[in-house]
Amino acid sequence: MIQICVYLFILALFLMLGILSRNEKALLSESDSCVSRWLRRISVYLYRKHLRLHRKRGWRGASSESSSAEMVRQNLRILHPSVRIRTEEAKYFVDKIQIILVFLLAADILASALWFSDRQEPLISGEGVIQRPEDSGSSYQLTAEVSTEDTSGKSVSIGEYDLKIDGRKYTEEEAERLILQLFQKLPELIQKENRNLNYVTGDLELISSVEGYPFHISWESSDYKTVDVDGTVNSDEIAAGEHKKVQLTAELSYEGRKNSRTYDVFVFRKPESEEVKLREGIRRELEETESRTQTKQEFRLPSAVNGIPLQWREKKEDRSILLFVLLAAAGIAAFAGKDRELHRKVLDRDRELALDYPLIISKMTLYLGAGMSMRNIFYRLGEDYQRQQKEGGEKRYVYEEILLVCRELDNGISEGAAYTNFGKRCRSWHYSKLSTLLVSNIKKGNSELLKALQEEADRSFEERRSIARQMGEEAGTKLLLPMMIMLGVTLVIIMIPAYFSFSL
Repeated sequence: MIQICVYLFILALFLMLGILSRNEKALLSESDSCVSRWLRRISVYLYRKHLRLHRKRGWRGASSESSSAEMVRQNLRILHPSVRIRTEEAKYFVDKIQIILVFLLAADILASALWFSDRQEPLISGEGVIQRPEDSGSSYQLTAEVSTEDTSGKSVSIGEYDLKIDGRKYTEEEAERLILQLFQKLPELIQKENRNLNYVTGDLELISSVEGYPFHISWESSDYKTVDVDGTVNSDEIAAGEHKKVQLTAELSYEGRKNSRTYDVFVFRKPESEEVKLREGIRRELEETESRTQTKQEFRLPSAVNGIPLQWREKKEDRSILLFVLLAAAGIAAFAGKDRELHRKVLDRDRELALDYPLIISKMTLYLGAGMSMRNIFYRLGEDYQRQQKEGGEKRYVYEEILLVCRELDNGISEGAAYTNFGKRCRSWHYSKLSTLLVSNIKKGNSELLKALQEEADRSFEERRSIARQMGEEAGTKLLLPMMIMLGVTLVIIMIPAYFSFSL
């Protein structure tokens, strides 16, 4: 019950946060679904609370900000140079909060549903009845907990029993197995409720066949009075604290071939506690019920043994905790991975700028040779990019920076300052060199600048080819793991038929 209380508490906490955040309007989208808008409001509310707490404690100063938060702010400033950084920062952290809320809410709802599902429609009814499978060749196993009531009416647990419920008409499946494998399994199969064959106090289960094995098993005992061939163990003549060694010989018969092995069994005096008697009585009653109801639809569990009333219920494993932990961990991992994704976008931006550099230089050289001024070249590049964007073109970071240069020029910033800012924002030595060329040639005219740009264009295309080769090598490295997996699968496909052909 503790688990479901925790799940319901988390759900109530979500509902309370939803009520507290109902007036949040910022950073919402009309296209979001109802649940998404609800979680978005909660995320905005938690982010605002976080900011207020930092301001109240004086944590908003630059000297006290965490390095990770400052790194996020720098990356956002690089990716969105023309947008207010505080707005992008708020969107980013609200998105991170919403991610973990989605995983936490999904984990809570699914874990609660799984908890209730595991407790619905138990296989054991209140009257102790188990429905057998309709298919005679099928079966299922379950663990049953049995309890009784003491004189005060309090429920007292007796123990657990692993039950295998076969179909109404039991059909034993035949399959071949190695004789050595069955000999190794027999000690565990025949020990029944005993600890092992080195400490036997109760009856053994000297089986005549094992499902999945085509052998008939016959047994011989060195002392039939102590251990009979039907598995009955008589320890009445053994003194307390002593034991008797009995040798059991199992003989496997298969198509005229016989193999035998002898096992040493150490028999001790059986304890006479009431609990052992009750357990043994329940076991015998279950076996008798199984034999009586082979052809019946219902398997009715005993309601009393030795005059002691019993209550049965199916033992259920609580799988909801694992589901909750896994989804909550996935949410935390997604929350932590948001910063890595942002850093990866910055690296992708830097690579994109490097790849676009030769094209930008070529266009500038072409327009400059046609007689256009550098100021008009920037305007022309910006207008072409905006027209492509309206037609559905993809976003290119270098053209976003060019548009920002155009806005700075329109706002009265000098060409030299605008070109210098352009080189700094691009964070690349290529563009720093370009901005230096543009600033140094503002007063010299276009003749020397044209020659310098032509030389820079030739050199930049060589670097572009080098970057392309590097990207190809990285792609080959990334494909190495899938290729190794495919090789392993191919080897398995080849080796398994070869192995079975040798076995035959």
